Amino acid sequence: MRDEDKTRQQLLYELNRLRGKLQGTEARYRQVKEALKYEEKRIRLLLEEIPAWVCMQAPDHTLRWYNRRFVELFGEPRGRRCYEVIRRRDKPCEPCPTFQGKSNGRWEYTEPVSGKAYAVYESDFLDMEGAPLVLKIGVESEGCGNPPGGRARMPGDPCGNETCKPLFETHHAVMLLIDPDSGVVVDGNPSACEFYGYPRERLRGMSITDINILTREEVFEEMAAARAENRRRFLFRHRLSSGVVRDVEVFSGPVVVGGKSLLCSIVHDVSERRAAETERERLIEELRRALGEVKTLRGFMPICAQCKNIRDDKGYWNRIEAYLKKHSEIEFTHGICPACAEKLYGDEDWYDGEALGE
Repeated sequence: MRDEDKTRQQLLYELNRLRGKLQGTEARYRQVKEALKYEEKRIRLLLEEIPAWVCMQAPDHTLRWYNRRFVELFGEPRGRRCYEVIRRRDKPCEPCPTFQGKSNGRWEYTEPVSGKAYAVYESDFLDMEGAPLVLKIGVESEGCGNPPGGRARMPGDPCGNETCKPLFETHHAVMLLIDPDSGVVVDGNPSACEFYGYPRERLRGMSITDINILTREEVFEEMAAARAENRRRFLFRHRLSSGVVRDVEVFSGPVVVGGKSLLCSIVHDVSERRAAETERERLIEELRRALGEVKTLRGFMPICAQCKNIRDDKGYWNRIEAYLKKHSEIEFTHGICPACAEKLYGDEDWYDGEALGE
């Protein structure tokens, strides 16, 4: 096999190998998306059962999803915007507390028809396509013993109202309550204990710096941003009790528990998704590089029947090796075939045709 043919075969082999790996990564990526869809379905089933009204709002004020308690209280939205359904307004709130950075993650709402008071909690997240949404959970606050100033307690706070506890205790999402001053984990729900691998008694009292692999200074800087509500979504790497490090997406914001300001962090494990995305991007880049190394000649090629020169698209005749070198990645090395050697040197005494044929 000639060197140029060998080089081309190697490139084509590498290209096919990368295509195969990319197809495998795409299949894995689809599996991760299916798993996320299943998890999303589980979350929605849970949100249907909790004793609170729940909706998911998009930046254009549309309600992308809502549970049956929401419909019982506000009626079927039927395409109406959040301000029309919840606030009974004709125009958006100015400014919109949800999508203009004015919300502190909770607010009080009194339903005008029933007169019931609700503590409304908000949390940012992304849908399957990466579009921003806000999850709103409205918990009836009557009898919850809210602290002075009307600031609602955290769902799950032992305020004596049993309807609050499922939001924290039975939610399948990983949830942590963190003291922003000391970085101490005040509490974690059962899902957090299962995810991190610590018993609840051990998790309580741990420092968040025992979990987050950032430096202490970086962790407190991020907590300050969450506390001031400059940011609510973070991408971190958390260490489990086994020593395994997982990529996590954290939605964090201030809440009041027992009169003290804490951070409530909802943690999502995105390790599989991040790994699949990284591998997919790497393979796509490798594929692009491989494609850049392969130049393919297509179509009819005018070639002289006698001298084998090739005519280019400008009408000029070129030696075949010059033409192929210009239009491909082929590099030529020159030798002589037995037929030409016989023609040129067959009459010479020193010529050994059999040795050359070997």
